[in-house]
Amino acid sequence: MKFLKIIFLFYIALFYCTSISWAVDDWEFWTGNTVKLKVNNNVSFDFIEEFRIKEDMSTFYQYVMYAGTYAKINKYIDTAIWYKFVGTKKHHCWKGTHRYDIDGILKYELTGFKLSNRSRFEHNVSKNSYLYRDRVKISRDFETFGRKYTPYFFNEFFITINPDGGYHENRANVGISIDFFFRTKLVTYYMARAKKKGGHWKNANVLGAYVKMSF
Repeated sequence: MKFLKIIFLFYIALFYCTSISWAVDDWEFWTGNTVKLKVNNNVSFDFIEEFRIKEDMSTFYQYVMYAGTYAKINKYIDTAIWYKFVGTKKHHCWKGTHRYDIDGILKYELTGFKLSNRSRFEHNVSKNSYLYRDRVKISRDFETFGRKYTPYFFNEFFITINPDGGYHENRANVGISIDFFFRTKLVTYYMARAKKKGGHWKNANVLGAYVKMSF
């Protein structure tokens, strides 16, 4: 019965994502990997790579890399500090930007559901600009056929912190994490992404898959 309830909630989240992306301008595919090196039960060094393909999944246009430290402060609070590199292809040329991120994560568990709210402040050194990101996430673990599965849903909005900035991007994501084999998880997801450019909103459906490894 719990399994059926989780699947039901998963499809509600999927319906929400698809309903807010009715005017689709593009299909994209994002993939990559995450490596976590645990120092102890509370501190880890993390490395994340992401490769993004747009124009109906035909053109590789962006590479994103994170390297940082993640720490559990207590049962309800986590924090992280990241260096971030973003390489973007424009007009057949690649340009990179260097950024620094600071995360504060509030978390709580209620009747088996894991709730979290991540606040991220980002400084784009290359452009000397600032960005605020806020993500609310809900997930729940369950086991079946000898494997652990974690379906999840999150919504995240982006706000540029400058006089001519403001709210300019939203991501609604529904996916599932599967314990694949020893210390490795496979994550697949669908994301409805809305981004404001030149005063107009553009929407994209994003399919994603990546591998998470922990040591």
